[in-house]
Amino acid sequence: MKINEEVGVLGCTGEIGKRIVELLQKNYSVKAGFHKVNPDKMWSSVEYSQFDIHDRKRLTFFIQECYIVINCAGASFIDGMYVAQICSDTGAIYIDPFGANYLEQEIRKANVPGTFILSCGCFPGFTGLAMKYLCDSYESVNSISGICIDRQIPGVNGIIDFIISGLKGFGETSYYYYAGNKKYDDKQENFRDYDGKEVEIQKYFTTEIADVINKFSPRKAIWYTPALGREITEIMQKAVVGYIQTEQYISIFTYAQKIQKLIEEKSRGECETGCEINIWSSGLSGGKQRERSIVIKSSFGSSLTAAVLDTVTAKIMEKGLTPGIYYATDIISMLDVIKQNVNREINYYCNDESINIGTEGIVYEEGIL
Repeated sequence: MKINEEVGVLGCTGEIGKRIVELLQKNYSVKAGFHKVNPDKMWSSVEYSQFDIHDRKRLTFFIQECYIVINCAGASFIDGMYVAQICSDTGAIYIDPFGANYLEQEIRKANVPGTFILSCGCFPGFTGLAMKYLCDSYESVNSISGICIDRQIPGVNGIIDFIISGLKGFGETSYYYYAGNKKYDDKQENFRDYDGKEVEIQKYFTTEIADVINKFSPRKAIWYTPALGREITEIMQKAVVGYIQTEQYISIFTYAQKIQKLIEEKSRGECETGCEINIWSSGLSGGKQRERSIVIKSSFGSSLTAAVLDTVTAKIMEKGLTPGIYYATDIISMLDVIKQNVNREINYYCNDESINIGTEGIVYEEGIL
């Protein structure tokens, strides 16, 4: 362990970065890096540094003073390996809100030593923790399904990660799992969220739900995502073709800006905000077939991501971590996140009181889904 236990946050002016800095500065010594946009609010206890992460010398100087580095700068699929390598060189622990299987593969391929924690976001991350929690409540799992609906306008880098994630194997649109096989179904469905709003959704098979299948062997497993719509889908397809032809990320950046602008235009005049994770399941518990579900709601998806990042950081500070590649689901539980983030505007709704989340403020309702 480094003598200096500072936590470094790269990209502290983004939606995720500013929220995790606010949480971390209450308990730790924090360094916060930013590039062009000045922070909206600067905490007196935080040491701020302005630099371009592609200035390797400046980035190395920033990281070498940190015990943990949380990378919220740039798209994970573009800069994640670059930052992770410098963390390895300087002995810092690397944490990524996304990263997922692509970054794991890159780290293993390059045989990079160190400690890396991936998929510490809202989705993937909190979603995986919630699925695991429900599956753990059964003796055997029959089905597990879920969706994350985030109405916060995404950043350009988040859109880039989503586009590239399909190319790098994180998710496959229109696939689900049933009776031992992946199956194709491109039919879109209508889903009613917790507040009664209808959302058009489609199936989306991810490495996160594949991990749940491997661990719990359900008969059926389906992850859904809000349907993107024809215009956004066409732009994404052009971005993918452009990247395959040129292998230049700049082409994806341009298309990501167009997608963000389109989302902003569609959201103009609407007051809807918030993020909602819905997980529903069935299985054998106490000798009986039961159905259990959880809804997790927050004003922003970035708040749920910050909650996971804060909890992972707290767990490492408390117990340390041997070198290796981990996911949030390997080192924390959903209960850990709940206990770490009491009174932080995250609401939980369960349909079964036998799911003991163990804190006040939980609403139990029959048939919430």
